[in-house]
Amino acid sequence: MGGAGARLGIDLGTYHTVAVLALPGREPRPVLFDGSPLLRSAVCAETGNRLLVGQDALHTGLSFPESLEPYPKRCVDDGTVLLGGREISVSELFGAPLGRVVAEVRLITDQPVTEAVLTCPAAWGARRRATLLAAARRVLPSVRLVPEPVAATHYFVEVAGRRLPVGGSALVYDLGAGAFDVTVVRRTEAGFEVLATEGLADHGGLDIDAAVVSRLGESVGVRDAALWQRLTAPATPGDRRANQQLWTNVRAGKEMLSRASRTMVHVPLFDLDVPLGREELEQVAAPVLDRTVRVARGVLDRAGTPDSLAAILLVGGASRMPAVATALHREFGLAPSVVDQPELVVAEGSLRVPETGVAPVPVPVTSTTPAEATTPGSAAATATTVERPTTAVAPATARALAGAPTAPGVSGPTGAAGAGVGPTDGAGTAGVPNGMGTAGGTVDGTEPAGGVATDAAGGRPAAAGSRSAARLAAWWSRWSRMASVAGAAIGVLGLIVATAVVVSAQGGDRGNLAGSPGEGPSGATLGNVSPSPTPTPTPTSVNGVDSCMIGTWRSVAQQSFNYIDGRKVQFTGRKGVVQTYTPDGKVKLDFDKSTDSYSTVGGVRWRSRIRGTATANVYHRDGFEYISGVRAKGTMDLYRGSSRNNREPLQLLLEPIEYICDGDTMRIFGNGVTEYERVR
Repeated sequence: MGGAGARLGIDLGTYHTVAVLALPGREPRPVLFDGSPLLRSAVCAETGNRLLVGQDALHTGLSFPESLEPYPKRCVDDGTVLLGGREISVSELFGAPLGRVVAEVRLITDQPVTEAVLTCPAAWGARRRATLLAAARRVLPSVRLVPEPVAATHYFVEVAGRRLPVGGSALVYDLGAGAFDVTVVRRTEAGFEVLATEGLADHGGLDIDAAVVSRLGESVGVRDAALWQRLTAPATPGDRRANQQLWTNVRAGKEMLSRASRTMVHVPLFDLDVPLGREELEQVAAPVLDRTVRVARGVLDRAGTPDSLAAILLVGGASRMPAVATALHREFGLAPSVVDQPELVVAEGSLRVPETGVAPVPVPVTSTTPAEATTPGSAAATATTVERPTTAVAPATARALAGAPTAPGVSGPTGAAGAGVGPTDGAGTAGVPNGMGTAGGTVDGTEPAGGVATDAAGGRPAAAGSRSAARLAAWWSRWSRMASVAGAAIGVLGLIVATAVVVSAQGGDRGNLAGSPGEGPSGATLGNVSPSPTPTPTPTSVNGVDSCMIGTWRSVAQQSFNYIDGRKVQFTGRKGVVQTYTPDGKVKLDFDKSTDSYSTVGGVRWRSRIRGTATANVYHRDGFEYISGVRAKGTMDLYRGSSRNNREPLQLLLEPIEYICDGDTMRIFGNGVTEYERVR
């Protein structure tokens, strides 16, 4: 857990960034930023190359709104962002608040930081984690990542004294400003493991604030529609200041109602004080909170351990609303554990997670609303991203060698059924890049090896092998509705094999990783459309398993994209992966007889080989596949020429994926295309 020197835990949130510093012989203490433990994560590009952070960024953004990004974390999939005409990489964007943290630490102590821990959502796939690590390494020489719910559980058990017996599970309910995440964590002899997790990018404290603003509009805005328009859609610096003040007042009033039954909210421009009671707040917040509770119930059910639930742990500033604890108690019959400052739980808990104490993390579903059209993880009131759920079980990625630190990599051939990546990574699956192009084609229009041939007239798939032209035409019809333009980021389904960022033996850029559709659009060069393949027509189900999927399948063709030394390259191959679905809700993957996948980069032949088996619980709903309780045993090897470059144990990451099953043929779209034929 680090040697002599300072230890630093950082929680980079959508709205706030929190840091906790532990000096030798002292208990961890929060780092203060202008007297507060909460640093606004906002970033603003100033004239020149300087990036302002926190209140400085917000203040400058009033005059230069085009230079402000109030919620950097929701840009994780963008690759680059444009602030005031300046193109800034996401790692640089994330690095700004992290740099402010390091600067404050240097004012507190002259001791070197010997251990730095950074937290991330359990749903994040390898690409998102790698982006965060790349940002951290701009300001810290060494840093490791831990899942936020694991850090939170350590805090509640080791600091708050919450009992959680070995074998017992905790439901970590994290309602932050910009997003909601819920995770089931089980205590084992070795530490804590994540069983299931899910996130909602459009459900957070900001969404409750937006509901309050909407309610104010019903009572105040009707008095002067033009003035209300100025206040809520400001076009001048003065009106933007009034708008910022309105949201600040609403947030303060909401927080006060956690301690009082009634307060007043001042409405700028109108110069009115409007009464707001706890009952009214709970009424407008109910749609947001009710859905979070439903999602929490679903995650607990998927974890398969409802009888072992021993604790409900509240994390995130918005979770302090009394209505949250009441709703959870009513649903689960268990009183949630509450702390005075839930915003600090994750950062302090991160310092208590041993380096070997984090079990493989599943990648879950992240649901967002259609209003979110550019980047995941934002509140509905300000969101600009579409992030569609994609299901996938993904063997986790191998880490880069050649002296590369233990950063999660991303370069991954998609593997078995559902070989794909998805949000969550709500994001994203275990580090596989987004699929691109129409079915059977790559971004540049070339035909992938083993893919579906298309005719010259309209790109319709030609009949191939034993598959009928009618079946292929049906697929094409569905796919054309989903993505008519090559280059659209495709939401992925299925089971995904994720590999690491590949670094050549000569060294190279370790930070440019691939992402998964679960991670929403995965990079500036990719489109941000995440189409939804039409599910199996009117599927029937047995114990939640699509009847079309029941049986044994073998992969017959695959095209996938991986990153090597920062370059996106196409891998082809990986035939012969056997995947079996059973009526009792189980799925098994067998890689032992699968072929390798290949790519040539700079004249060097790269080869990916996976051996081993994996099992998981599975069910299907609305064209998506959901998996939990994964168990995997095997290895993932990456060869550069004839020399092995990487080896990692086979791991599976959970993530929802979309699939198309039609008779004896199944396809998975994402990180390219994978096609399966029924064996029996």
